[in-house]
Amino acid sequence: MFLACSVFSAVAASPAGGDEAAGDAEDPLLHARSLDREQRWEAAVVAYLEILTSPAGDDTTTPAREALGRMLVSLRENPVALEGLGNGGMRAALEGAAAQDVVEAHMLLGEWLRSRGEAQEAFQWFLRAATGGHPPAMIQVGLMYSNGDGVEKDMEKASSWLRPANVKGSAIGKTLLAECFLYAKGLPRNPKLAVTLLEQAIEMDHPLRALDMLGTCYHQGWGVEPDAKRAAGLYRDACDGGFQNACANLGVLYMNGEGVDADPAAGVALFRQSAEQGNALGMYFYAAAYWHGLGIAEDRWEAEQWFQRSARRGNPLAIQWCLDMEWTWQGSGPQ
Repeated sequence: MFLACSVFSAVAASPAGGDEAAGDAEDPLLHARSLDREQRWEAAVVAYLEILTSPAGDDTTTPAREALGRMLVSLRENPVALEGLGNGGMRAALEGAAAQDVVEAHMLLGEWLRSRGEAQEAFQWFLRAATGGHPPAMIQVGLMYSNGDGVEKDMEKASSWLRPANVKGSAIGKTLLAECFLYAKGLPRNPKLAVTLLEQAIEMDHPLRALDMLGTCYHQGWGVEPDAKRAAGLYRDACDGGFQNACANLGVLYMNGEGVDADPAAGVALFRQSAEQGNALGMYFYAAAYWHGLGIAEDRWEAEQWFQRSARRGNPLAIQWCLDMEWTWQGSGPQ
């Protein structure tokens, strides 16, 4: 209501305002931009589409395509707009834009569908944009292949979408590609290249997963000279940001006195924090501390519970431990 009153007041106060409004109605591009400014997004998409599908093919087609693309990029960052996609009219309008090869429409549809748990359909929209050569879509396709999200997990296909030319400008893409090179997931193992990609990702956007992985490289001496102190700093930065895998890894350094003063109690505290947040690696180390009585009183029963919980979360070390101990861990126990 306030917006409408303000607009009408401005028009009434200035004859020029009336002329501008009339001009918007006569100029399709100005009209579409006006709808965008008023946050009438469905109507704006339809107005832009009318320009794009006009048989005239005049000079407004390219500016309309660019303006529509900018609007859709901004909508991807707007939770209210994403909720509005539940409106059938808006979805139909976006599908119309996608049919006109407006790649941002593919991306918006993909992200909205994934947020609703419709990963398979989301994957198809990302794939269409990726096939057209859109780097952000290539990253999403690679990510979904690597996680088995909406498509069967396939690290070879994931790595093919995440090759260096596709991840330029994407910290997430560089991190995922580094993981492929570091652990030979669909690509020949190349720790040095993995380190380079991780360093680039961290310089760009400081992703927590990249910090943790680079910490592991320095801890293990993969692609770089071993440097436990550097590893501790990287793990700490990622842990402080809430990445629980890094907290578990930092706990190992405290247990062993690598890069930090030995402090088993501090190590166990990090394991507990990670485990209680549902991290499988933290659960495994917490169980091991209980089993061996390191930094905490020995408690084999408690250790068994945490080993089993870690195994249920898919940790391969915990699964092997349970197999060796002939414990049953599958089932509906605590996660």
